[in-house]
Amino acid sequence: MEIQNISATNSLQGTSGLAPNKEVTKEAFLKLLITQLQNQDPLNPMENYEFTAQLATFNILDQLIAMNGRLDSMQSQQAAASQIGAVSLIGKEVIVDGNRVIPREAGSTPVYFRLESNAARGTVQIKDSSGALMRSVEFGSQSAGEQKVLWDGKDNLGRSVPPGVYTYEINALDSRGNQIRAKTETRGIVSSVNVAGNHPTINIGSLEVPLSDIMSVR
Repeated sequence: MEIQNISATNSLQGTSGLAPNKEVTKEAFLKLLITQLQNQDPLNPMENYEFTAQLATFNILDQLIAMNGRLDSMQSQQAAASQIGAVSLIGKEVIVDGNRVIPREAGSTPVYFRLESNAARGTVQIKDSSGALMRSVEFGSQSAGEQKVLWDGKDNLGRSVPPGVYTYEINALDSRGNQIRAKTETRGIVSSVNVAGNHPTINIGSLEVPLSDIMSVR
């Protein structure tokens, strides 16, 4: 039987163009089985159990291919549902993980953060894209939880900063001068959505954020 298998494989490669180490489809497997039957020794035919085993293998291969097709379809449907959900966020306020802030054209810009415990005092340090310190905004006593500090959009010299995306850090201290952990949050209104590709993103003004970074919607 080993000689027959080798002969059938070589015959299949010659007729179908299959190369070694290529993915075997159900059609190629069926051709291989037929070729093996056609080239078997009439005086030493394939045993029944061997033929049954190869038919069972063909059936399993067919089921696996069908299952893979269904999984691909489910993945496409989930991606479409995710894109539709992303579009529905336009015009809503979202809270995303991060420490970026965009100064408003008019009025003060809120900078959001969460304190792990009560703070006696602290500062919000706002930096530009190169990491240079633009402004330090001091704040007084703040309770644990969600807080915000208003930034007037100016640097430490009182000049309005150019439009763009800035980052900020929170330096909070308790009454004994111990450092308090603070988690930064970026908030804004979703202006547009990009659903191209497998990873949709939202735009908060000029800030592009992955959809997966959204923590809550308001």
